[in-house]
Amino acid sequence: MAADPLLPSVPDAADEAASEHGRTEPTLAAALLPMLLHSINNTTQLLIAVGGAPSVREPDLEGCGGDLARAAASAHDHGWILGVLGCELGADLLLARRKERGLEPLVALVRTALRRRGGDLDGPAELPRLAPDVGSGWELPWGLGWLLWCSALDDPGARVRFSVQEREAPAAAAGPGRLEGPAWRVAVTGGGGARLRAAAARVVGRLPEARLDLRVDGADWWLPAAWLRREPRPDDRQRDGG
Repeated sequence: MAADPLLPSVPDAADEAASEHGRTEPTLAAALLPMLLHSINNTTQLLIAVGGAPSVREPDLEGCGGDLARAAASAHDHGWILGVLGCELGADLLLARRKERGLEPLVALVRTALRRRGGDLDGPAELPRLAPDVGSGWELPWGLGWLLWCSALDDPGARVRFSVQEREAPAAAAGPGRLEGPAWRVAVTGGGGARLRAAAARVVGRLPEARLDLRVDGADWWLPAAWLRREPRPDDRQRDGG
């Protein structure tokens, strides 16, 4: 997919290599903040187009409800992503905030960043909901975003694929994080290499209750069954009155 020249640049392979040699520690925040700021600017421009310049005229908002709703949803997602990235850097911007659908906006931003580098990301259109009591609320979405991003760093043109499914975790050697039984399997395929191995070590350090198995072409991240919640089927919503 051709890169959009209007999009900001993201760290290239040389920058990542320099980071790994001690100048700075690579972070998901460094990779995604340029994309996030670009998206925030787009939302701001939408609001300006809807409201106009107050000093010039009274805004005519008739028929603009849809635009305002889209801007509000985007701003909500932007705040969530900024909170997750801030927590990665040591600033607890989320506090008590939790977001059930916190995986989707972060994954969408990772996809945009990978496309900017010449790669791509394929995955489910809808992802499970986040349970509110996993770690401090930010580690699980951060971990998924970090694994997906780092999967492509050794091959910037890689097309990374991932899936999230309920599975039985196979038996594994004893030790911390050796989850077995009912679980969620996040399977990442299409990348690999030293950067993914380094990313895996950081993710395991943040969420030791989970289990991460590396493969030649990716990784399997096994999460406790209670950490994610499936999207209710239509018949479930009807029975619950939703």
